[in-house]
Amino acid sequence: YARDTLLNGPLMTLGEPLGKGKPFFFQPFYPYYLAGMHWLTGEGLWGPIALQLVGLGVAAVVVYALGKRLFGRLAGAVALLLFLVLGLSQLDWIARKLLSENLYFMVLPAALLMLTRAIDERRLSDLVWAGLLFGVASITRAPTLLFMPGAALVLVLAWRRAGIGLPRIATGFVVLALCTTVMAALVPIRNYIVSGKPSLVASNGGATLLLAHQPTEKVRL
Repeated sequence: YARDTLLNGPLMTLGEPLGKGKPFFFQPFYPYYLAGMHWLTGEGLWGPIALQLVGLGVAAVVVYALGKRLFGRLAGAVALLLFLVLGLSQLDWIARKLLSENLYFMVLPAALLMLTRAIDERRLSDLVWAGLLFGVASITRAPTLLFMPGAALVLVLAWRRAGIGLPRIATGFVVLALCTTVMAALVPIRNYIVSGKPSLVASNGGATLLLAHQPTEKVRL
């Protein structure tokens, strides 16, 4: 998929004519991220894997910043320590694989950090970044969309408690929702152009169930 993106453009048609291709079966954004890493580092797998290992460090810094902003410097340090322990025991193995979690580990805490900054400092620019990052997280791992109503509600309640007027709160809500939607909409737009079906959510959840989380023999699939 990453190779097709680099050689034939971002629609990822896999050689099919427009309207006759397939909607995304998998979580769609990671192949584009992988294509970008190959574009930077070359043909082999060493470059993307090295960048994914660096990404763990980026994620650790973001987790520290998020913990510090929410609960103080000590909490940030503890969060960083726990993340490093997890990184050495689990995440290092994942970083050496071509899995969308490697992008998600960075994007989701970054989105949360920008949301908390927007709540504290009340800047619409932070909400723009939060919405765009939540959108990227949503097309990296689709269940993130389920998180968005709660995130918007937290924003509204926090600004309301801070005494911010309803017009400003409504503007912030719209900015967060719109920026998230703009990013998430790229998936059904691509799917409609390529396959004629504006599928929003990837259908690989059933395959993941069969491959990695098989139920007991009491369940007939």
